[in-house]
Amino acid sequence: MGSISAVTTDSFSGPSLNGNGSVAFAKAAFGGHNLPTVPREIHLFSDARISQIYPTSSGAALSFPSLNDRGEIVFSILENTTSRVTLFSSGSLSAVASRGDIAPDTGGQQFVLFLCWNAIRLNDSGMIAFTASIVTSQDTDGIFFFDGKIIRKVATRAAVALARNLVPDEAPGTGGGRFSAFPSFAFKSYPLSLTNSGALAFIAHVEGGTASSGIFWSAPPPKPRRRP
Repeated sequence: MGSISAVTTDSFSGPSLNGNGSVAFAKAAFGGHNLPTVPREIHLFSDARISQIYPTSSGAALSFPSLNDRGEIVFSILENTTSRVTLFSSGSLSAVASRGDIAPDTGGQQFVLFLCWNAIRLNDSGMIAFTASIVTSQDTDGIFFFDGKIIRKVATRAAVALARNLVPDEAPGTGGGRFSAFPSFAFKSYPLSLTNSGALAFIAHVEGGTASSGIFWSAPPPKPRRRP
């Protein structure tokens, strides 16, 4: 091991390190009422200096950031009545998905909440995987994938389907079981794992099959066909 360097601040969480030695992290505040510390600001340590990427109002809450080798950062925001997945790229912020947007392949249902602390990932190709609540409950959620242009559904849990008369998503390899939960509630989220090609791994609970839970893998999106 080499020497240890430090970035010091009042309270920080969720550091994300890229291949260039830069670190994105969240500055946190205690949540109160026995809740964990709540991320309030996103910072970037690069070239021996710290830059504030996203300052928030005192009532806002953020996810942990995910940083890629291009220096881009993705994180989710819950601020007043708004919630969104936000990308920092080339010095500016843009929304990838926002509360009220239509969630793809959910029968026209809308995104409601994106605040899942660990359940958001950005790869070096600019692809993003994230979890989101689809109806007005943090217990009805799904996993989604942004390929840089459009958002695709990876999987939704059975409760969403039953509530909205949709066909529940089948959990492969479980003898006909269906996804019943993605452990992604804000304070108990499990990390998603995303490769640079867009392959995604995630944890899910299952009902009605031969397994009660599992680790599942989603293949990378198909590459565009070249014109002859």
